[in-house]
Amino acid sequence: MPKSISLLIGSLIGIVCLVGIYYGAQYYQNLITGSNEGILNDGASTRDTSAASDSLENSTNWSKYENSTYKYSIKYPSNASLSYFDTAGNEIKSESNKAGCAKITYDSGSIIVSADSKPNYCIIASKPKGYSTLKDVINIKGVAYETTGYFEESANSLNQILNLEYSDEIFIQYSISTPKDTDIDFDKAKSVIEMSLKTFIKS
Repeated sequence: MPKSISLLIGSLIGIVCLVGIYYGAQYYQNLITGSNEGILNDGASTRDTSAASDSLENSTNWSKYENSTYKYSIKYPSNASLSYFDTAGNEIKSESNKAGCAKITYDSGSIIVSADSKPNYCIIASKPKGYSTLKDVINIKGVAYETTGYFEESANSLNQILNLEYSDEIFIQYSISTPKDTDIDFDKAKSVIEMSLKTFIKS
């Protein structure tokens, strides 16, 4: 084999080795920093959290709901809608700071904040038929809250319903639902809802 060809092959092998070392180091660093960290659950897949940082940058311009009766506030994107529940469980649009339950509806999910001592009229209290149990973790103002709920992955959709006991007075239920095999991204939908939850403040 001519010396020039041997030199070329050796150079190519060296380049391949350097590329392998570089990407191996990147993978190891991701493991150490936890950037690929998944979520605690009993069957739901891990998710891409990159969309959450996009939401964080935009959340300063979000709308804000403040409830003066129950002393809490939460932010939500301008394309989401706000509604309330009366004590009979009817969803209404008229604003009332005395409403025990407020609901923020997104393109692919919702957040319900209940400040009522008996919230069953505005939240899903029992496991829906066909759903499996699910555990998740959400951080609000530096505090990690373990949430429990349900998920379903059917041939046509992905669905999650999660419950968070914020305090003795505040109960939060958030849900995500997206069709499968469409342009709607489940992970992004969930990251936007989680970003809203991270703006929740109880005074």
